[in-house]
Amino acid sequence: MKRYRLHGSVASLLLVIVSGALFSSCNNYDFEQEFYKNEIGLLSMGEMMVNDRQVVNLNDEEHIVYIIGNLSGSQRVNKDMHFTVMADDSLFIRYNKTNYDVDETRFAHLLSPECYEMPEMSGVIKAGEGQGLIPIKLKNLDTLSPDSTYLLNFKIDESASDAVNRRKQSVLIKIFYENDFASTKVKSEYTYRNTEVAILAEGSSAARKLSSSVQLFPMGVSSVRMLAGDETYKDYKEALEDINAKSIVLEIGDMDPKDDSSRKVSIKPYKTIEVVQLPALPKYPNTYRLVEDKLPGGRSEYYKEFRIHYKYRTDPNAAWKEVKANFRQRVEKYADKL
Repeated sequence: MKRYRLHGSVASLLLVIVSGALFSSCNNYDFEQEFYKNEIGLLSMGEMMVNDRQVVNLNDEEHIVYIIGNLSGSQRVNKDMHFTVMADDSLFIRYNKTNYDVDETRFAHLLSPECYEMPEMSGVIKAGEGQGLIPIKLKNLDTLSPDSTYLLNFKIDESASDAVNRRKQSVLIKIFYENDFASTKVKSEYTYRNTEVAILAEGSSAARKLSSSVQLFPMGVSSVRMLAGDETYKDYKEALEDINAKSIVLEIGDMDPKDDSSRKVSIKPYKTIEVVQLPALPKYPNTYRLVEDKLPGGRSEYYKEFRIHYKYRTDPNAAWKEVKANFRQRVEKYADKL
């Protein structure tokens, strides 16, 4: 077989022709539109398009979460970009179906209109910036159950917005709230120390020591809910009944006049449980306080601590149980105020 070798000048000419064709093709292709396209989407995470990073503090005067508009593209635009949202439920329905299938006892809830208001349904991403916010003012959060999941579902209204990223057009906002003692976002566990439960009945055995932990749930600015004594939950399908029958509420009040480093605690029933607050004892003075534990080497550890004394029963025909409880949660650093 004969092999043909192109003369150098001919090869050079072909290279110029091919390069010219490629260059012409590149000039005709709109790289600006492909790589630097600016579209507005709503900030969310994961396939379910959930924004679960915002937590409101019940101590604040206003309780605000935000719908966050994000501008895509590797270059900022030199003009304002506007977007308008509207209420939706498509992601909400998908969320319940994906997570709970047909088990309606575990379904999340759309936040009631009585629990939020929106002064504006529109937002703007200022020229040169990447995000714009639409505030949602939450209210009546003390009417919510800390055992339920609450969501808000919004989507961008294409007809009233600039360029929209349809893959990020919707968002589910999870509603979380906290006070100084507990949170609905993270598990607020307190460890029992020197805690005992005794049955107040003739012939009963010695007091039982509790060495595990108890979870606290925020109920208002200065109150939390917890399981009484040594009670436990059953299967989740029966949890609501258990919660109502076995839970107590601790209301953290004013500074103790006898001890300016602690606050008085009142113990009350949550629903159907019977509970009686008993007189303060030296080790169980019915208080909440911040404590410092000195460690070897000069280091210290700091804790939120409850010390309470009460009796309760979940059945009117059952014997009372007396509880002397000390439970605490470690904090990263000491807070100057209670």
